[in-house]
Amino acid sequence: MATPRWGTMVVMSALAVAGCHHRLPPEPLVSVMPGPYKTADEYQLDITSCQQFAQTEMRTMPRAAGRPQVRLDAAYAECMAQQGNRVPGYPEPLPMAYNVPRPIYRKPVRPVARPVAPPVAAAAPIVPGPSALPPAGVAPPNWVAPVATQ
Repeated sequence: MATPRWGTMVVMSALAVAGCHHRLPPEPLVSVMPGPYKTADEYQLDITSCQQFAQTEMRTMPRAAGRPQVRLDAAYAECMAQQGNRVPGYPEPLPMAYNVPRPIYRKPVRPVARPVAPPVAAAAPIVPGPSALPPAGVAPPNWVAPVATQ
């Protein structure tokens, strides 16, 4: 009958050792709101990447650094704040800046004095000279003789 007692003790000690092992918390418990101008897809991508970042930070920190859930929440909140989301206890994210080029200011240039051309005189009316008229007694082309009326 000594065997069952030893078997029970082995099982109990294995369970006690397994209970002392710290597991990583499943997910952060920080409430975060999406930042301004973030789409739902961008926000979901931030959540996934920051959860992975927080889990990686948990694995690299020594166990004596504090409670696991608090460390996970702090790493997750810091990552989400850096991504531009609204996290309680962190400063409000700045609005998105538009990429507008800065104006270039130049020293005003004095106008250069340029010579002004004299105004063009109006052309004189063209009057046909005596050589342009038909000889006396000859009717000009396209001329119709007046009809005498009584």
